[in-house]
Amino acid sequence: MIIAKVDAFPLRIPVKRGSTADAAAWGDLTAGAVDFVQPSPAKMGGISELAKVFPIAAVHDVAVMIHSFYDGPGLLAAIHVAAALGTADAMIEWRHFNLEAQLYGGALSPSHGRISVPQGPGLGIDPDQNVIRTYLRV
Repeated sequence: MIIAKVDAFPLRIPVKRGSTADAAAWGDLTAGAVDFVQPSPAKMGGISELAKVFPIAAVHDVAVMIHSFYDGPGLLAAIHVAAALGTADAMIEWRHFNLEAQLYGGALSPSHGRISVPQGPGLGIDPDQNVIRTYLRV
């Protein structure tokens, strides 16, 4: 998602675009019509596509705030890419709410507005198999 500027009005209009291959989205960037981009790793093709956004946005002096509505691999990808390619003030838009069970224990619970980057192999952490077994519906 990108947030477009409209000079004639004091408004910011959210504009949803597709992937890094979406020429219309990058045209908006080059025209200076974007305040920030909000890519979603789960919707745009994962880490490889998400990683392409940062240098393009940087060339146009546009902030990146990753959108991850999902828990699981999409959020883990967002955390790792933001840590690797984002600035010190990089943000991820994510909704957090208390569930009966946490798939990753407390590892993804924010502390003072921050989430630690999981350090294990792959995406850094595996889901708790006991939680999966407990809530699996067949």
